Amino acid sequence: MANSFSNSSKFNDSNGLLSSDSNEQRSIRIEAEQMNLDNYLIESSNAASDGKLISLFNASGTAGSASTQFSGPSGIYDIVVGYYDEQDGEGQLELLLDGVSTDRWTLNQNLGSSAASSQSFSKRTISGQSLRQGETITIEGIINDGEFARVDYIEFLPTSISGNDDIVGDGSDTASLEDLWEPVEFVDTEIIPGSFIPDVSRFVPLDIPGLDFASLDASTILDPSFIGEGNIPGSGFIPLF
Repeated sequence: MANSFSNSSKFNDSNGLLSSDSNEQRSIRIEAEQMNLDNYLIESSNAASDGKLISLFNASGTAGSASTQFSGPSGIYDIVVGYYDEQDGEGQLELLLDGVSTDRWTLNQNLGSSAASSQSFSKRTISGQSLRQGETITIEGIINDGEFARVDYIEFLPTSISGNDDIVGDGSDTASLEDLWEPVEFVDTEIIPGSFIPDVSRFVPLDIPGLDFASLDASTILDPSFIGEGNIPGSGFIPLF
């Protein structure tokens, strides 16, 4: 029996919270003005998320690029580009991963504004992209008429993270979490018997023998006795399918 539950795994014992691991906490936003710019220029704007954006207005040519190295953990991400789609032209933007084009779009929405404003602000989501740490992320822009391919930021929203997360709590409390859509093992080296409780709160399918999922909701706290091979207080095994 497999059931979906929200999956940010919180590890608690009587010494305090060991971890709170969620998609929202793992999201990575890079302001465009912090990227390595080629022909793009930085503009101040009240409409931008950090008060600045990049633009090809007054640039030396009709095209430019902004690049950065991805510093997050390798995994699958939805990539969101925050940009401005003005009504005075049909500029273009393109997203490249390690030099390979992933998405290209024309800025041709009629949003009623010919400037970088909250009205012309748009988001482009490129879903399900496999990213590795150190990969080069590039945004390329092309001018058309009065539209200068303005970009505010690029954001990475994880859907599946590879690798281990070392989780440090209070004092000598430690725990480990491996999120590979495979079995997850957790350990607390200084557990007080009976006080270690995993709180399942980010969506994952769970199949735990002896547990009646019909009686649970997303906020249910699972006792170690429900976890396969969880007979030793402070350690356990959650099979994820």
